[in-house]
Amino acid sequence: MRGDDMANEQTFTFVFGRVLSGIESIPDKELAKRFREGFEKNSLKIRKDYATINNFIKQKYMDNPPPGEDKRLDRHKTAAVFMVAFLEYFAEDERNLDKEYFAIFIGMLILKIFIRLECKKNNDLGLINLIDQKKGFQFPECTRNEGDFKYNWALGMNFDRARDKLSVLSLANIIFLIENHNRQLAEK
Repeated sequence: MRGDDMANEQTFTFVFGRVLSGIESIPDKELAKRFREGFEKNSLKIRKDYATINNFIKQKYMDNPPPGEDKRLDRHKTAAVFMVAFLEYFAEDERNLDKEYFAIFIGMLILKIFIRLECKKNNDLGLINLIDQKKGFQFPECTRNEGDFKYNWALGMNFDRARDKLSVLSLANIIFLIENHNRQLAEK
């Protein structure tokens, strides 16, 4: 399954249902309510933005595929495109990072969906078992004590967004590194 498979109605419904379930698990109920309302209000706009960004990335950054194959985004770029599409529609105060943490949640959810499908197909559940046992993806440790990886990632997204420099490709690279880190942990 590749990124473009995510764009069909059935899959959007599945992903959006999982997002709504995830929102309900946010401990801050007021924040959860704001995210749920914003998400429900803007789901059509998010879908349209996803399609626009997806097509832009394919046209701008992907090589011509072999004859008979479509251009498709890999799971890391697909998750990053969803993150960017979601970030545009939540009016959270820019001084906190709730919006960016929510985007990270979205990116990890999309990645987990793809990995779960791949692992089931290959009958290799080691990575999924690790993710499920640890209640989600494990993030690398930072080399300094100035916040954890997730905080630094959210802060970087906030900084990049404020300067209109948020890059799908940079987000995709971080998602790739997180997946790789978790694969290494699953092998241990």
